[in-house]
Amino acid sequence: MRIFLVVISILLLSSCNTEEKDRILFIGDSHVHKWDLDFYFDNSINENSGVSGDRIEDVVAKIETIDFDKYDKTFLQIGSNNISSAVSLNQDLNLSIEILNVKMVSLVNRIDQEGKELFLSSIIPFRKDYFEEIDGCVNLELFNAKLSEIANANSRVKYIDLANALAEDNCLNEKFLVDNLHLNRDGYQRISIDVKGSLYE
Repeated sequence: MRIFLVVISILLLSSCNTEEKDRILFIGDSHVHKWDLDFYFDNSINENSGVSGDRIEDVVAKIETIDFDKYDKTFLQIGSNNISSAVSLNQDLNLSIEILNVKMVSLVNRIDQEGKELFLSSIIPFRKDYFEEIDGCVNLELFNAKLSEIANANSRVKYIDLANALAEDNCLNEKFLVDNLHLNRDGYQRISIDVKGSLYE
């Protein structure tokens, strides 16, 4: 009988702990897709909705298919592939960023309609000389500054600056790279510290 009561107590405690955990939806591109969320964020129930190659437009298109009532918080990191495309096509980067900013405002407002907390992340820097079209690094400060402004205009949106944690002279520090673009374990460890501090505070 005593063993039975102990087992029941453990099951009830486990159930309570699960119910207390926030459910967090992570939306983004390959940087999110490759993120081992349950390893780094064990204090929450996580769903990884990152898709390699996704752009802002792709996230906008699938917003209507997401049941936000299932989640307490949403993490959003998107825009890298839009910037990459603009650079590769030799488009004016400042003009492209202004256009992307309009798209991001619309996307954030749409998610905000769900009335849940939104954590808006800066996009991650590119490796030095990642683009043949540019000598050196792509300066993402303007785009990330726009993201910060979007967050500051809404009390339910919080901006998380991950770029500075990974950057070296506006480039992605190569010690955080597993290939020519994506983060290694040290890179994910570094950004997870900042994201966890925001999600769990």
